[in-house]
Amino acid sequence: MKNRLLAQLPQHKTCLCSIYNPHLYIVDWKDYNKGAVEISGAQRNVINAVHILNENNVKVFFDAFPKNALPITKKKRSRQCECVVFPITCDQDEWILFIETKYANSIHAAKNPDSDYPYCMVRQIKETVSYFRMKGIISENKIVHAIIAFPNLMEGFNSWVFPIKHDGIEESILDIRINDKIIIRATNHAQIVDDTNILLLS
Repeated sequence: MKNRLLAQLPQHKTCLCSIYNPHLYIVDWKDYNKGAVEISGAQRNVINAVHILNENNVKVFFDAFPKNALPITKKKRSRQCECVVFPITCDQDEWILFIETKYANSIHAAKNPDSDYPYCMVRQIKETVSYFRMKGIISENKIVHAIIAFPNLMEGFNSWVFPIKHDGIEESILDIRINDKIIIRATNHAQIVDDTNILLLS
């Protein structure tokens, strides 16, 4: 998959890295210090993270999308999520995980209609996955995984995020699984089992 990704998005060579560690922490520094999305084997004290347990030390690639990372034309860009993670062996059968984070400081802020959470987060995931399919980076029938995360919220929030309600339309986790071929959860945690299995932990 790495080769397909870089063939379509050669500019991502500078933001694609590999890592293996029993614990992987993904943070978005944008609101904190205008920094980038990063992955680390060590937990930061100053910012909360999406945590991926990786006890078997599966080596993964991490692509932290910079701003305007997914070009459609010279002037138009696709909406995008924060990043994608996948095993270095990834071809067709291995898991792929897309992640979108928002650093809301309370459930009230996370539910604020003015922010359009969590609908906009799901839309960013969907459009990123759709872009990857359109570009042939992943196949049309590939089932992928996705997380929408609120790292500052410690309690479980999957139950109030789904089903998504927007403009009078309701969409469940099952709807997204069937229509978009995305297994999605609202959580700050995942567990890598091996190259072909990953668990999204509520």
